[in-house]
Amino acid sequence: DPDEELERFVRESTVGAQAIACRANAGPGVGWNLGDAVARAPRLATMHEDSEPQPGWLQPLCETMSETGAGAVGSRLFNADGSVQNCGWVLFSDAAHQPLNAATAPEVVESSEPTPADMLSGAAMLVDREAIRAVGGWDERFHPAVFMDIDVSTAIWSLGRPVLSVPGSRVVHASGTFDRRPNSLLTGPRLRLFLFERNRHVFTAK
Repeated sequence: DPDEELERFVRESTVGAQAIACRANAGPGVGWNLGDAVARAPRLATMHEDSEPQPGWLQPLCETMSETGAGAVGSRLFNADGSVQNCGWVLFSDAAHQPLNAATAPEVVESSEPTPADMLSGAAMLVDREAIRAVGGWDERFHPAVFMDIDVSTAIWSLGRPVLSVPGSRVVHASGTFDRRPNSLLTGPRLRLFLFERNRHVFTAK
């Protein structure tokens, strides 16, 4: 529910796109499905509110998707200090997940070529519209966070389409701002753990 100043700024500064204002916090799944419903392009990009795309971030994603036939491609995510936050994630059989970064997968971080990942973050992801529609869009049961991008990545792999992290695309991601919001019931250190445990059962059953 943006204030009038923010909504006016977005509408006046947006060229060649349609801005949709939602008057309730419906979460990213609803928002991205709304975007899919009105978009005309064959590819859709997702971002988080705490993502800062660096210059030239989109073209490498488009080129990789064209060259590989990937159903989803994602930017390499960086912390504010320039260190790699993740190059995608590994997903385990119990639905736990681990970031691919310098500590866990240095060979992936050092690669100059797109690398496969079990899942990508919706913080900076480009998806093929046919693929996202084939898997039923973003599952809105995972509101407000955790498992939505895991679910989509897993479903796209199940279509036989690769899911790739692209080193040429760089996005700075604050990470976790959704559970550090002041003056909100949806905040606090235990929120992420609660959402993970609640949504893990939905995901594993699916």
